[in-house]
Amino acid sequence: MFEALTEQHKGGKRGGARVIYYYRSRQGDIYLIAAYSKRQKSDLTREEITILQTIIKNLHG
Repeated sequence: MFEALTEQHKGGKRGGARVIYYYRSRQGDIYLIAAYSKRQKSDLTREEITILQTIIKNLHG
């Protein structure tokens, strides 16, 4: 699982967005897991991280 940070126009680092994706290198697949504005949510909760880990385990097979 990877996280990419982006800067939105006129927002600087604090106004950016988070994009969380999963990359399966053998197959060359990229899955968008989540994307959200850092203004709406700064960090994921422990529960949200656990849910994302479960999703990735299911994708990994």
